[in-house]
Amino acid sequence: LRNIQVANNKKTVVKVATNVVRSGDGCID
Repeated sequence: LRNIQVANNKKTVVKVATNVVRSGDGCID
Protein backbone atom coordinates (compact mmCIF):
# COMPACT_ATOMS: atom_id res chain seq x y z
CA LEU A 1 0.00 0.00 0.00
CA ARG A 2 2.80 2.42 0.82
CA ASN A 3 4.41 2.01 -2.61
CA ILE A 4 1.10 2.76 -4.33
CA GLN A 5 0.64 5.85 -2.17
CA VAL A 6 4.12 7.09 -3.01
CA ALA A 7 3.49 6.57 -6.72
CA ASN A 8 0.22 8.50 -6.49
CA ASN A 9 1.97 11.30 -4.62
CA LYS A 10 4.61 11.55 -7.34
CA LYS A 11 1.89 11.76 -10.02
CA THR A 12 0.15 14.50 -8.05
CA VAL A 13 3.40 16.42 -7.66
CA VAL A 14 4.03 16.19 -11.40
CA LYS A 15 0.49 17.42 -12.15
CA VAL A 16 0.84 20.34 -9.74
CA ALA A 17 4.27 21.25 -11.14
CA THR A 18 2.90 21.11 -14.69
CA ASN A 19 -0.03 23.34 -13.74
CA VAL A 20 2.33 25.85 -12.12
CA VAL A 21 4.51 25.93 -15.24
CA ARG A 22 1.49 26.42 -17.49
CA SER A 23 -0.02 29.19 -15.38
CA GLY A 24 3.44 30.76 -15.05
CA ASP A 25 3.96 30.90 -18.84
CA GLY A 26 1.50 33.78 -19.12
CA CYS A 27 3.32 35.77 -16.43
CA ILE A 28 6.80 35.56 -17.95
CA ASP A 29 6.21 38.11 -20.75
